[in-house]
Amino acid sequence: MRLNHILGVYRKSIQLARLHKVNTMKAQISALFHDYTKNESLDFHLALLKPQIINQYKHIPFVYHAFSAAELLKKEFGITDVIILNAIRKHVIGHLKMNKLDKIIFLSDKLENSRDFPQISYFRQLSLENLDKAIYKVLESNLHYYKNKHNKVCVEQLIIFKFFQQKLRY
Repeated sequence: MRLNHILGVYRKSIQLARLHKVNTMKAQISALFHDYTKNESLDFHLALLKPQIINQYKHIPFVYHAFSAAELLKKEFGITDVIILNAIRKHVIGHLKMNKLDKIIFLSDKLENSRDFPQISYFRQLSLENLDKAIYKVLESNLHYYKNKHNKVCVEQLIIFKFFQQKLRY
């Protein structure tokens, strides 16, 4: 159920924000709205998004909701805080340039308590200690999962994974 996931992301983001000294209000808003348009139709997303975003991610349209959620947040609630909007935009596959809030929302989405997959306990613990290492390990897990399940990987996520791999010298 989507509500359980959203509340799980909300709780995890507060925990990580407090621990890593990030503005908890921004974490809460980002967490509550990260999947705001997740269940909308493709046409809904396309109507909200700029052609550049549509073209850039047309091979992975599952990320559209991150961008349309940010757009709708601006329109419906007048939220213009770029830090919040970017955290929402970057929560699905990550990004090469992520601040602490971006990392917290990305990890909270993947590691909230209703999620269950191999090594999640280890990843949750790692997120308490080192955001970059946790992102690296989560990305590594995601890449293996998609390669095994779909026999392909998200190229953007592979690039981000390699960035963190180099950053951490793994």
